Amino acid sequence: MHKPAMAPPRIFDPTARQHRFRRSAALPIENQWLVERMAQELAGRLDAVRRDFSSVALVGLGSRFLRGAARLQSCDITEYAASGAGPFEEDRLPLEAASQDLIIACGTLDSVNDLPGALILLRRALKPGGLFLAAMSGAGALPGLRHLVRDVTERTGGASVARFHPAIDVRAAGDLLGRAGFTLHVAEAEQVPASYRAFDTLIADIRGAGLSNALAERLALRRIEVDLLRAGFEVARDPQGRFAEEFSILYLTGWAPENARPF
Repeated sequence: MHKPAMAPPRIFDPTARQHRFRRSAALPIENQWLVERMAQELAGRLDAVRRDFSSVALVGLGSRFLRGAARLQSCDITEYAASGAGPFEEDRLPLEAASQDLIIACGTLDSVNDLPGALILLRRALKPGGLFLAAMSGAGALPGLRHLVRDVTERTGGASVARFHPAIDVRAAGDLLGRAGFTLHVAEAEQVPASYRAFDTLIADIRGAGLSNALAERLALRRIEVDLLRAGFEVARDPQGRFAEEFSILYLTGWAPENARPF
């Protein structure tokens, strides 16, 4: 007897994701520098592709930074913006099969509940020979803040609830592209160092990048934990008064097979 496929685990809360994406879009542009970096890198990669695109889907964050890309100015663009109304889930987007020449997903795939399913949906939405470009947060991001949170949790006996999202590394990302049916797929990782004089600026940049907590099972930090985090941040600053941090970005590229059959 055929057993129905099991639903993917509910790791992220779609409503919480939507809230953090709206908050990201509302923050000053200087706090969105990581999303802008992702978008500019994707635009640069697009400029190196020698082919024309007519139908384009922009998915996630970064649309404001991508709309002006030279290769997109004459395209018919549909935006699936993460800051819009209603829950935003990349594995449930209303994309018709074989409808897009190009799909660019910027800044949100790291927190979708069914990433393999999302990649399959996006690949099926491409026309034969269509191009997929994406940028997302990867494994190893925010080691400085992770260390502070772990230390504070141990000192206060806080609840053993995950404070950070699970993340995939570059090898796993490449494997998922292949499993989704992309050809000539490439996954690359970039480590982006940053430093901060103020704890609040670090938190604002995390929120600006849409990286704040959207786990389905999460607890807000207690006041004592926040105070200890601030104190730990101050102690960890270097002689120049800066706290060292690092972000991790995965860049994904894949093509729909030229001989792909319509779905």
